[in-house]
Amino acid sequence: MMSGGDLPPVLVTSSPSDACKNEHDLWQSTFDAILDPVFILDQYGVIAQANKATGYLIQKSLDTIVGKQCYEVMHSLPDYIDDCPFARLLNSKARETKVLAVGSRYYKVAVDPVFGYGGEVSGAVHHMMDITDRIEAEKTEAFLASIVESSDEAVIGVDLEGKVRSWNPAAARMFGFSYDEVLDKDLSLLNPGKSDTERGLALTHIEEGVKVDHFETKRRRKDGGEIDVIESITPLIDRFGKVVGAAVVVHDITEHKRALQTLISYITESALRLKLPVELIAQHLIEVREQALTIEGRGEDLALALTVQIKSAEQVVENLRDLNRAITEGFNEIPDAYRIFLSR
Repeated sequence: MMSGGDLPPVLVTSSPSDACKNEHDLWQSTFDAILDPVFILDQYGVIAQANKATGYLIQKSLDTIVGKQCYEVMHSLPDYIDDCPFARLLNSKARETKVLAVGSRYYKVAVDPVFGYGGEVSGAVHHMMDITDRIEAEKTEAFLASIVESSDEAVIGVDLEGKVRSWNPAAARMFGFSYDEVLDKDLSLLNPGKSDTERGLALTHIEEGVKVDHFETKRRRKDGGEIDVIESITPLIDRFGKVVGAAVVVHDITEHKRALQTLISYITESALRLKLPVELIAQHLIEVREQALTIEGRGEDLALALTVQIKSAEQVVENLRDLNRAITEGFNEIPDAYRIFLSR
């Protein structure tokens, strides 16, 4: 217990000036910890304070930045740049933004007003966020989109459920459906009849991230007509490695198959037209040889010569049989009427 003459203990605290210094140091440490360049302007565009990131960006010390006009520090110009967000803020008294290139980097500049007691703009907080990666990604996306848009191949984007999410002009020309007609529709819209199994396999491959290369199938147009196509399916993977859908590239081979069938028919017709005459020639040569053997004198020499010609004709016939066999075994498009004759 304290006696009557004892004084109470004194609590020692920092002086007001020390407390202010600590608060200032804490604020400055927080300010400098911001990774984006941030500086504070007065109402005349003079930099009052700047964080360390600002110095890193323009490769200058902070003491050479503070007290200078922002346009001198940032742009080495004698006045505000065109469409300067700070200059616009002085009139709008609201946040102003601008995308700005600094060297090889792109920044989104946001300038927010600071108001004085009378409601007038007394300064601004100038914040710069590096958006280079986003800009480059947008450029790449736009570049790829222009390739898809100008492609002669139908390129269709689908989600994991097989719903159409993108549809380029070539797809519209190939199938007759506009983008609005197919958006959010199931891709089975293009499947003629019994393609549920095929669709299920395709969705399974997409979900598993498996690429499907060049498989031949049939697809249905808006007018109900069927076309022969070759498709490739490539899974679309987001930046986290997750499969989010697929790009389906479709190549119309209908005209190619029609031309192939015409060529096969021509070859088949040619083979048929050659086969019979050569067989007849061989038969006639045999008959002539038999008659030559009855001729006195040079009959044997003539028969020998005819024998050589017969063997040549027989070899031609055998070659035609091999060609016919190859045609009938290699091409399904040959009409049955031709196939019967070629098989003989």
